[in-house]
Amino acid sequence: MTWRRLGALETLACVLLALWPQTVRSPYLTSVAITTLMYVALAFSFDLVVGRVGLLSFAHAGFFGTGAYISALAAGHLGWTFPLRLAAAMLGAVVVAIVIGIPSFRLSYHSFAISTLAFGVMAQLVATNWIAVTRGPLCLPGVPPVDLRLGTWRWEARSLPDYYYLALGMAILAYLLVRRLTQTRIGRTWVAIREDEHLASAAGVPILKYKMLAFTSGAAVAGAVGAYYASYASVVCPSELAFAYTVNLIVILFLGGRGTLAGPPIGAIVFTALPEFLRIAEAWRLVIYGLLIILGAIYLPDGIVAWATRQMRQVRRTA
Repeated sequence: MTWRRLGALETLACVLLALWPQTVRSPYLTSVAITTLMYVALAFSFDLVVGRVGLLSFAHAGFFGTGAYISALAAGHLGWTFPLRLAAAMLGAVVVAIVIGIPSFRLSYHSFAISTLAFGVMAQLVATNWIAVTRGPLCLPGVPPVDLRLGTWRWEARSLPDYYYLALGMAILAYLLVRRLTQTRIGRTWVAIREDEHLASAAGVPILKYKMLAFTSGAAVAGAVGAYYASYASVVCPSELAFAYTVNLIVILFLGGRGTLAGPPIGAIVFTALPEFLRIAEAWRLVIYGLLIILGAIYLPDGIVAWATRQMRQVRRTA
């Protein structure tokens, strides 16, 4: 597929997505679309480590929750506007990524995964038990909506379509960031590390530097999504740091396809839209969904994108 054709498909997708609130006037479906777009942005950032560098990390929910809590605390105690809360959430997530990344990346593949899992569990425990700051299970309510100010001009997100367009912009920016990074020498170096870390190190590649770049870039995006979510939900709870968020992202990436630009959005759409479609069989919905995930893991081990690519090549050969 040429870049020109890919650009046309991207433009068409953006136009169709921009028309969603006007054509689908269901608040429930718009909420589902917002959740899908948040997962798209998170999946793109998660794929920087899992798909590009080839490491399994369980810390992403911690970065997302860190961003959400920082945004909520900055709004409640400092009265900051959303751009300041957004910057603080991204910076805080990056700092946390540096603190846990520098020692963890010196470990083996499996030890790195376990260390990030330990961080994720610890982050939720801190949010649950540090009641003086986080209010624990009582959560942090009253997070103000997204607000933008420029002189006397002010805009606030007050409706679902407003938050939908913000989520769409966030997903597009995450996509553009990942595409830009993967098209440069940075992306090629990540692939080299993923394919053979020892060979890349022997060639003079600073392994820790490039791993940290992927880790912190993903953390910054996750922190930004967390800040957005805090304003969208208007409340932040310890459940925002739950391990289930990371599991969801792993399922999305493996369904759509790791290390691809189309994988995160396709995986996010299947992950969020399929359970809604299966509501027609409410009693068996979760059973059917689980079986479909298992069958996908067996017959589509490389994801939907890789399978579709193989089918298209086969069609071209026989044409």
